[in-house]
Amino acid sequence: MSNPIRRAFNAHRKVHQKLAGVEITVTRGLNTSSVILATVGFTGETAFDEYGATTFTKHRDYLVNIADYDFGSGAVEPQRHDIITEVIDGVPVTFEITSANGDKPSNYDNRDRNLWRLHAKEI
Repeated sequence: MSNPIRRAFNAHRKVHQKLAGVEITVTRGLNTSSVILATVGFTGETAFDEYGATTFTKHRDYLVNIADYDFGSGAVEPQRHDIITEVIDGVPVTFEITSANGDKPSNYDNRDRNLWRLHAKEI
């Protein structure tokens, strides 16, 4: 039996996706996914150099259901350099999946492991 907090999280996720979801396509090599409904988040990364200068990098994150990350032969794990295309204000914008904070390019975003958090940067 699932716990009430997980049920509440999953219900909230569905509403959030419906109200704030964006449509994206993912390309890996010559393969393109069907349209995926995702929600957008952000991750920040701070780096310091030997002179004391600080660089802050902001990554655009996409929250995607694992089952939707599919190129036609079943769900696959996201890889670095996969290309995400999202139409923003009528203009297609391209992002590349990358690592953030020394982390993998994607990681599970919930305890049920049914949601990817994809770290991306605009290219």
